[in-house]
Amino acid sequence: AQAEADRTRVASAQAGRELDDRRNNLSQAEGRLAQLHVQASRIDEPALRAEHERAQAQLRALPEPAQPVSAEQLEAAQAELDARQQAVRELEAAFDQQRGALKHVGGAIARERARETEDALHAAKQREHDLELDYAAWRLLAETLREAETAEGRHLGEALGEPVHQRFTALTGGRYGALKLGRDLRAEGLEVAGATRDLSRFSEGVQDQLATILRLAIAEHLGTALVLDDHLAQTDPGRVAWFRELLLRVGHSAQIIVLTCRPEDYLHEGEWPAPGQAMHDSEGLRAIDLTRVIRRAGDR
Repeated sequence: AQAEADRTRVASAQAGRELDDRRNNLSQAEGRLAQLHVQASRIDEPALRAEHERAQAQLRALPEPAQPVSAEQLEAAQAELDARQQAVRELEAAFDQQRGALKHVGGAIARERARETEDALHAAKQREHDLELDYAAWRLLAETLREAETAEGRHLGEALGEPVHQRFTALTGGRYGALKLGRDLRAEGLEVAGATRDLSRFSEGVQDQLATILRLAIAEHLGTALVLDDHLAQTDPGRVAWFRELLLRVGHSAQIIVLTCRPEDYLHEGEWPAPGQAMHDSEGLRAIDLTRVIRRAGDR
């Protein structure tokens, strides 16, 4: 919409320049018309016709020559008459030309083109106005959606902050304080001794544990599925056992899939698939031996 508005502004400017050119042409045509009017006003048609009539009358009033007119005299008189008639015709032609120029001068055409250009300019300005309205509407919608997204992320962060803090406190024995969550639910820092520290300053094990608790809280809050792939590889066995119980509790409201090459961290005796079996179900838990389920391509 912004690009279309820019193109419309360029077209509007071009139309404005064309309108100015048409107005200049109109002014020039009107000036030429005024000159033609002046030239035409200088031609005295009645006087010319009167002069012609007087010449004809004088010719008719001439007495018959007493002496016979020679052929040379007759030719000379005829030549003078032809010259005078030619002069009269030229004057009449010039007058007709000037009068025709007055009638067919391009003033009307220039005015019509000027009106067309003004209409085009008005239409371009209207399109520009409509595009500006569309752009403003889209911008308002984008800002509203951004504000709604920010508010939603903030509310979800506030809803998850407390359970994440409680579970992480239970895991670490109250060693750490509250977790600071950003608008996009990204962990921005962890409170230690009253000060917020960046997570990169903690060990990989603490970061993995905190990330797992946060993911479990999100899955539990949304009632959705969660896939974890050896997420506790840097965690000691005592905390792994604590996570096992947490996984069982959260599994009642969200489906949790754990991929691991260390099943002993998550399964007690009796929860393993029996020899020769690929799957075993117990209360709230299904254990699958993927070595018996996944086959390589080409294997039969």
